[in-house]
Amino acid sequence: MKKNIILKSKQIYENEEEQSEIKQEAEIIYENKNIIIEFIQIVEQEKIPYKITINQDSVTYIRAENAIYLEKNKETITKYNTQYGYINMNTTLSKLKVERNGDQISRILLEYDIQMENTAKYKNIIVIEIM
Repeated sequence: MKKNIILKSKQIYENEEEQSEIKQEAEIIYENKNIIIEFIQIVEQEKIPYKITINQDSVTYIRAENAIYLEKNKETITKYNTQYGYINMNTTLSKLKVERNGDQISRILLEYDIQMENTAKYKNIIVIEIM
């Protein structure tokens, strides 16, 4: 089913925060115990596909050709493609909360730590609101 969503992202690194927000129509699919959110963001005439699959204890977050797999309370390693080539990215999902309004999902909260190669860890928070 098609729904409007707002995807808010906040990255917290030391004392700095960077935030972004995407307002988009998305396809919401309930498949077995998974929630799948798919949409295409257009940035300067470039189409960027997203697919976010959420189940009870894990999330797969695909943006363009990059896929991040997050598992609750477990560190996972992803090869992340940057403009300089591939780097290893360690992630740990600390919070996954799905809020419902009746039998429909209304809000999803993800909190996870990211560490690129041997740099310092920083926190990422994603909130997806489904209208």
